Amino acid sequence: GYEAMTSAPSSGFVDLFSGHSRQYAQARPQYPDLLYSKIFDYTGESYKRTGLALDIGCGSGQATVALLSRFDHVIGLDPSPQQLSAALFPDTTTTETTKLGKLEYKCAKAEDTKLDAGIADMITVATAVHWIDLPAFWTEAHRLLRPGGYLILWTNSETYMPTPEMQKVRDDF
Repeated sequence: GYEAMTSAPSSGFVDLFSGHSRQYAQARPQYPDLLYSKIFDYTGESYKRTGLALDIGCGSGQATVALLSRFDHVIGLDPSPQQLSAALFPDTTTTETTKLGKLEYKCAKAEDTKLDAGIADMITVATAVHWIDLPAFWTEAHRLLRPGGYLILWTNSETYMPTPEMQKVRDDF
């Protein structure tokens, strides 16, 4: 079901969206199905309907909800409690566990999620990477991913990758 903590993380977070979270959720476009097809073509079918996905910087949950088609449990994380209060659900009339799987939202910074280590089969960051302290996030993502898990980022801008191998994957994708 729906779970959101009520206080924002304290250190260094600047919340630019709290004053209009509901409007943001209503106006923000969905990501195209082709994007998810490319992601799951790249990662393979091993995660279809199993495992846990984390959507970092989820905002109002566009990518978070989309991940429910492939994962039994999805957690959207965002440092803004107001954004989370406007988060989307597959059926906007309910906040119960969906027919597709368990959906949760938690208030947390990307760099310090407070989640247990080794829990995620996939971590996504959908156009929020420019808000993240990347060196700290790489460490946190490594801590959270299970062996063989995937870190998937998409953005509208150039992004620094910490290794040549990761840069090549980004460039090829």
